[in-house]
Amino acid sequence: IIRSKFSSGVLVPDEIKNFEVEKLRGIYIPYFLYNIYCYDLQVLEGRDKNNVPHRYLREAECEYKGIPVEASYHLNDDVSRLLGGFDFRQLKQFEPSYLSGFYADKYDIDTEKAKNTVVERVLKDFNRKIRWSVPIKQPQILEQHPKQEIKNHDYVMLPVWFMTFLYKNEVYTMLVNGQTGKVVADVPVDPW
Repeated sequence: IIRSKFSSGVLVPDEIKNFEVEKLRGIYIPYFLYNIYCYDLQVLEGRDKNNVPHRYLREAECEYKGIPVEASYHLNDDVSRLLGGFDFRQLKQFEPSYLSGFYADKYDIDTEKAKNTVVERVLKDFNRKIRWSVPIKQPQILEQHPKQEIKNHDYVMLPVWFMTFLYKNEVYTMLVNGQTGKVVADVPVDPW
């Protein structure tokens, strides 16, 4: 997958196109998957295109299922989100044989921190969807009464192929989603 992604790249240095396979490692990355219920009653205000003020009342509820939160400090949150796209319907019960030939990280993020992270992400999405329901641009929330309840969470290990390489004395990283084949890479550019 990596070779096919970068072999056609005209700006990708040859050293990267012809990397050594021994440098590629499979690793299981730990995540928490949360199911969360959200409710809010909001009063929003804004002005229409004629500068006329309007107020809106919105009541909404939503259940978010399988929201992933990185459970390890070793993987950068931004990189983890870019890697995303795992199909959690295909999760399998853990068996020790899955670890054969792979590295596995274990969770080292406090579960309270993970809960705060998932609630923050969900509320940001929830509030954005409520704002989209209002027919004016950039409505302001005047009043809100949010409630969230974490229904449950699971601990999962997700497969990622991981490769680092040195190019002109700088370390670069490539990750491949082990389920979908999506590549996330920090790749140097060959100016020649």
